Amino acid sequence: MRMLESLPVFQSESQSKPAFDPAAWRLVVDGLVERRLSLALRDLLRFPRLGVEADFRCHEGWVVPKIQWEGVRLPPLLARARVSPEARFLTIHSGEYSFVLSVAEARHSGVLLATHMNDQPLTPEHGAPLRLVVPAAWDCFASVKWVQRVELTARRALATGPAIALARIGQRGPAGR
Repeated sequence: MRMLESLPVFQSESQSKPAFDPAAWRLVVDGLVERRLSLALRDLLRFPRLGVEADFRCHEGWVVPKIQWEGVRLPPLLARARVSPEARFLTIHSGEYSFVLSVAEARHSGVLLATHMNDQPLTPEHGAPLRLVVPAAWDCFASVKWVQRVELTARRALATGPAIALARIGQRGPAGR
């Protein structure tokens, strides 16, 4: 495993990153909820904040140790949206990229929607304004950049993230999660 000092920025990601307009950007929480949320970044920053330190490991064979992430945990957002009892999964959307968590996984203490990395606001290259951060034991493609939507469903949706990420690095992986 090769140790890196910072997260790399890949050319293909730099070309595909969405434009971020702070005045227009919204995080949508919808699907099986009683109350659909559309939160501006300033609204999101009013939620309780959490810091997490985690190594970032990639299938390409590298790791960036001890990244300091700060952001909002999912449970307060889900509570505000009043998740329906039949909801079992969350699909985290970023354009065509998606990743699926169970509601139980989303409540894990290390999972958060990050707005800061290493005491600095996220840059667009690293997912600004919002990036899903999951514990280091999960696959790197679970770290979804440019999060736009959290959709609650009764059934697990097909996650596009693993296939997109593994294709980028020339590997094949399981469909789904």
